[in-house]
Amino acid sequence: MKKTFCIMLVGLWLSLNIQADSIVETFKKATGVNFNSPTDQLFIDFIQDKQNQLTKLQDERIERLAKKEETAQKLKEEIEEIENNNKSLERSLVYYPNNKYLNKKLYLNKEALQVLKDIQRGHDDLETLSTTFIEELKKFVADPECKKFKEERHLEKVAYYSFDDLDNCNNMIVSLERLLAQLAEQDKNTQVDRENRKRMLKSIEEDHAKRLSDLQDFAEKQTQNDHYESLTIEQQEKTLIATEEQLFRYKKDLYELRILESKYASEMTQLKLLIERIHLDILKQHLKTIKSSIRVTEPDLIHAREFLNSQKKNYFTRRERYQHERDRLAKEQKIKDYYRDNFAAENQIPTGPDLDAWRREPKQTVSSYLSIVSLGTLNAETLWLAKERDLLEMQRTLEDEKFNYIVMQTTAKETYHKISFHKFSSGEEISQTIKQYETQKADALSTLAICKERISTVADLLNQQKKVLDNINDWRERVYKQRDYLFKNNNNEYIRILEMLNSAEDFVKKRIDVLGKLTGVYSGIISEVNGTIRLILFILAELQSTTIWYRPEYAITLQGIKNVVPDIITFLNDMKTYLLRLEFKSWKNQVSNINQWTMLLFLLLIKIIILLLIIINIKNKLPALYNFFLLHADKSSAGLIKTSCFLAGLLTYFIHENWIVLGLWIIAASTCMFWLSDPYTYAFFALLSIPFLLFIINKFIHKLISFNARHDYAIISSDFQKRFVIVFSILLYATTTIFFFRQAFIHISYYTTELPTILLAINFIIFQISLISLITKDQILSIIPQKNELWGWIHEQVDYYFYLILFFVIAIIVMSNPYVGFGRLVLYILSASLYTLVLTKLLLAIYRWSKKSASDLFFIDDDEVVRERFNHARTWFGLLIIGSFFSIIFIGCIVIAKIWGWHIGISDIVDLAYRPLLLEATTYPITLLSILQIIAFVMLGLVAAYAINRFVLDKIFDLLVVDAGVQYTTTRFIQYFIMIIFIFFGFKNVGLGDLIGYLIGALAIGIGWYVREPIGDFVAYFIILVQRPLKIGDFIKLDNETFGFVRKITPRAVIIRKKNSTTIVIPNAQIINRTITNWNYVRNFIAFDDIFIMIAYKEDPQIVKDLLHSAIGNHPNVLRNPKPMIRLEDFSEFGYLFLIRGFVSSAFTQDMWDIASDVRLLIIKTLKEHNIEVAEYFRLIKNGNTQRLNPQDRNSM
Repeated sequence: MKKTFCIMLVGLWLSLNIQADSIVETFKKATGVNFNSPTDQLFIDFIQDKQNQLTKLQDERIERLAKKEETAQKLKEEIEEIENNNKSLERSLVYYPNNKYLNKKLYLNKEALQVLKDIQRGHDDLETLSTTFIEELKKFVADPECKKFKEERHLEKVAYYSFDDLDNCNNMIVSLERLLAQLAEQDKNTQVDRENRKRMLKSIEEDHAKRLSDLQDFAEKQTQNDHYESLTIEQQEKTLIATEEQLFRYKKDLYELRILESKYASEMTQLKLLIERIHLDILKQHLKTIKSSIRVTEPDLIHAREFLNSQKKNYFTRRERYQHERDRLAKEQKIKDYYRDNFAAENQIPTGPDLDAWRREPKQTVSSYLSIVSLGTLNAETLWLAKERDLLEMQRTLEDEKFNYIVMQTTAKETYHKISFHKFSSGEEISQTIKQYETQKADALSTLAICKERISTVADLLNQQKKVLDNINDWRERVYKQRDYLFKNNNNEYIRILEMLNSAEDFVKKRIDVLGKLTGVYSGIISEVNGTIRLILFILAELQSTTIWYRPEYAITLQGIKNVVPDIITFLNDMKTYLLRLEFKSWKNQVSNINQWTMLLFLLLIKIIILLLIIINIKNKLPALYNFFLLHADKSSAGLIKTSCFLAGLLTYFIHENWIVLGLWIIAASTCMFWLSDPYTYAFFALLSIPFLLFIINKFIHKLISFNARHDYAIISSDFQKRFVIVFSILLYATTTIFFFRQAFIHISYYTTELPTILLAINFIIFQISLISLITKDQILSIIPQKNELWGWIHEQVDYYFYLILFFVIAIIVMSNPYVGFGRLVLYILSASLYTLVLTKLLLAIYRWSKKSASDLFFIDDDEVVRERFNHARTWFGLLIIGSFFSIIFIGCIVIAKIWGWHIGISDIVDLAYRPLLLEATTYPITLLSILQIIAFVMLGLVAAYAINRFVLDKIFDLLVVDAGVQYTTTRFIQYFIMIIFIFFGFKNVGLGDLIGYLIGALAIGIGWYVREPIGDFVAYFIILVQRPLKIGDFIKLDNETFGFVRKITPRAVIIRKKNSTTIVIPNAQIINRTITNWNYVRNFIAFDDIFIMIAYKEDPQIVKDLLHSAIGNHPNVLRNPKPMIRLEDFSEFGYLFLIRGFVSSAFTQDMWDIASDVRLLIIKTLKEHNIEVAEYFRLIKNGNTQRLNPQDRNSM
C-alpha cells in the first residue's frame, strides 16, 4: 500500500511539472490574464530584459517627441535673443572698443550661442541614434535565434557540403571576427568618451562654483568717458553672473545630452557585440557541421582543375591585353619624355619637383611665359601617361592576385583532400606542406604591406595634385593680369598660353582620376590578398590539427586564463546590479496584483507539498534500508561488496540524520531549477548553496571517520584513513565550490567566455591529482618485482626519486587533460622518449658485439693470456673500435633526430660538412669536411708507414744482419717521418698549409707546461735511440726490485719483463737519470752471478780447486776463453770459502741463471764423486748456553 502511495505521489509530481505550462496557458486563455508581462514580473530573463529595455527606450523616445516642438521652439527663441543681444553689443563696441565689460559680455554670448547650436544638433543626433537603437533592439527581440541571419546566409543544414561552402563560411567567420574587434574597440572608445564627458561636466560644475566665489575680483575700473558709467560695478557683475549662470545651464544641458548619447551609443555597441557574437557562434557551429560533412573527392579535384584551366586561358588573355596597352603607353611616354627633355634643354629650363607642381617663376617676358607653360603642359601629359601605365600595371597585378586566389583554392582543395583521406605519407611531408603555405603567406603579407603603403602614397599624391590645380589657377590669374600689359601686343601667344593651361589642367584632372582608379585597384588587390591569406590560414590550421601541436577547439587559451578575473568581476557586478535594481515598489506591485498570481502560486504549493511527502516517505524508509545494508555487510565475505554495503549504510544513516536540512535544500533547488524562469534566482541559490553544502560535507567527513572507527575500519584501513580523509575532503570541497559557482556563472553570463571551461578543467585536474595522491610510495614499490637486476634497479630508482616521478606523472596527466589540450604533444614526447631509449640500448648492444668481434679478430685468448694475432694488432683494434664508436654515434644521431621530428637528409649532412667552424672570413675556413680530410690523410700515413715497414724494411732486415734495436729505431723514425709528411699534405690539401707552424707553436706553448714529464720522456726516448744505453733484448737492472729484459722501447717508457714474467713500465726519463746495470751493453760475453761454496778444513784446497775447474769446464755453454775464475776467497769460520765465476756468451743472457744452476749441480756431483765434504754451520745448545762446535767435533757427535 505504501509503495503504491509513493509511486502515485511521484507520478503526480512529474505530471504537474510536465503539464504546468499547458495549465497556465489554458488559464490565460480563459481569464485573459498575462502572467509573463515584463512590467509585472519580478524576475525576468535576458530576452525579457531586452524587451524591457526596448519598452523603456520607446517610452523615452515618445516623451522626447512630445517635448520636441516645445524644446525646439525654446532653443530657437533663445538663439534669436542672444543673436540680437550680440548685434547690440557689437554696435556699442564700435564706440567703446576697449570696454572690458562689453567684450566679456560679447564673448560669453557667443559661447552660449555656440552651445545652443550644439544642443540643437545634439537633439537631432540623439533622435537618430535612439531610432537606430530601437530598430536594432526590435530586430533582436523579434528574432533572438537569428533565423533571418541563417536564411540570408543559407546556413540551413544540407546532406552534402562543398569546399566552397567551407571557404565561404570561413571567410564570414574571419569577417565577423574583424567586425567584433572593431566593435570592441568602438565600445572601449565610447566608454572612454562617456567617462570623459562625465569628468568634463564635473569640471564645469567645479569651475562654475569657483567662478562664483571669485567673482568679486572680476570687475576693473572703467574709463572716465565710458558711456556705461551709469551702470555700477555691482550691476555689471550681476549681469555677467546672470550670463555665466545661463551659459553654465546651457553647457550642463549639452553635456548631459552628450552623456545620454554616449550611453545609447555604448548600449547599442554592446547590443551589436552581442548579436555579432551570437552570429559568430552560429557560424562556428555551422563550420563544425560543414567539416563533419564535407568530402573533397577526386571528381571535385578534377572539376577544380578544369575550372582552373578555363580561368587560366581568360587570365592570360586579359594579362596580354593589359601588357599590350602598357607597352603602347610606354612608347608614347618615351616620345613625350624625349620632346619634353629636348624642349627643356633648348630653353634652358630645369625639370624637377618645381615644374611638376607648377611653382616655376617666369621672367617678365612673353617667351618665358610661353616656354614654361609649354614645358609644364608637356610634363603634365608625361606624368599622366606614367600614372596610366602604373594603372595598367596594377590592373595586371590585380588579375594576377585573382588568378592566384583561384590557384590557392585548387591547392587548398588538394591539401584538404589529403587531410580528409589521410594521404600524407609522413610527418615530414606535412611539415614541408606547412612550410610552403607559410612561404606563400609571407609573400601575401608582403604584397599586402606594399599595397597599403602605396595607397598612402597615392593619397599624398592626390593632395599634391589638388595643390597643382590651385597653382595652375594661379598661373591663369597671373596671365589674366598681364593681358593688358605683357600680352598687349601678343594676343596669339596669350590665347595659346591659356589653351595650354587648360590642357595642363585637363591632364592633371585625368591624373587625379587615374590616381582614384589606382586606389580602387589597390583596394581590390588588398581584398584578393586578404582572401588568399584567409584561405592559407584556414589550411594551415587544418594542417596544424594533424601535428603534435594541435589543440582542440574547446581547449582553454592563454587569453581565456587572463580573462578569468575580469569575467568573475563582471559576473559579480551583474549580480550586484540585479540586487540594486530590486525596489520595494516592485514588490508592492506584485502584492497588489496577487490575484494574477493565484493560479501559479497554487500550482507551486501543490508541487512543494507532493515533493515534501516524497521526502518524508523516503526518510521513513531509511532506517530499514540502513539495517539492510549493515546485515548484508556482516554476511558478505567479499571485501568490495562488504565495503560498498558499509558505505551505503553510512550514506543512509547520514541522510536520515540530516533529512530536514537536506529536504529543505532539495525543495528550494527544485523550486529554482524547475518552477522559476529567472536565471538570477538560480544563480543566487547556487552561490548560497556553496557554504551550506561545504558545511554538510564537513559533517559527512566527521561522520565517516567515526562510523569507520566504530565498525573496525571496514570502509578504510586505519593506516590509510588519514591520507584518504585529507584527499577526499579537498576533492569534495573543490568539486562542490567549482560546480555550483560554474552553474551560477553559466546561468547569468550570456556572452562567450572560457571561464566555465576553465573551471571544468580545474575540477577534472583536481580529481586526477586526488586519485594519484591516494597512491602511496609503499604501494608502488610493492608491485615492482625484484626478480632480476633490472627490476631491482627500477625499484631503487623509484624509491629514491619517487616524488620527482610523481611530479612528472602529475604534469603529464595535467598536460594530457582534454581541456588543456596538449595530449598529442605529451604522447609524442613519451613515444619518442621510449623509441630513443630502445634505440640507445640497441646501439649499445651493437657496439658491445662489434667490440667483442674485433677482439676475437685481432687477439688470441690462450690459457688466460691474450696475445696479438699479428704485429700492431692492438693499434688496428683501437682504430676499429674508435671508428665503430663514432659510426654508431653518427647513425644514432640521425635516427634519433628522425624520431624527434628533425629530418636530416643528405643535403643537411653536406651542409653540415661544409659549414665553417673556424676562420669563417678566410679563403679556407676550417670545416668538418676539412677535419675529416686531415684524419683521412693521417690514416693513409699509417697505412703507408705500415706498408713500407712490412714490404721494404723487413726485406732489407732479412737480407742484412741488423740488430733488433737498430731495426726498431729505424722503423720508428721512418714511421714518424711518413706520418709528418702525410699530415703536412693533409693540411695543404684543405688549404691550411700555412697553419702548420702556428699550430705546432700554439700546441707547444699551450700544452708544454702540462706535458713536461711526457715531453721529458719523449726527449729521453730519442736520447736512448741515439746513445743506446740499452736496446731491446738487453738484461738491465736499476735497483734490487727493478731488473729484467727490455721488451719494448716507446716514446713514453721502456717495457721490462722480469724472470717471473712480470712486466715493468719505466719512464724514459728515469732510464736516463738513473744508474743502469746492463749485462748486454758489450756484445762479447757476460759473467753469471758468482757462486760461493765452503769446503771443510780437512780437505786439500788445491785438489778442491782442480775439481771445481773440472766441473765448470764440463758445461758446454761456459766459455773457455776467458777462462772461468776459481779463487780461495776467504778462511771462514767453518771452512774454506771458494769463489766460482764463469763466463757465457751474451747470446745466452736470458739463460745465464739456468747455466749457473747447471754449474752448481755439476760442482755438487763432482765433489760427491771425490768424497769432498761441504762445510756446514753448527751450534750446540746445552743448559741454556750456546756452544759453537768445530766441524771435527760435529763428526764425533
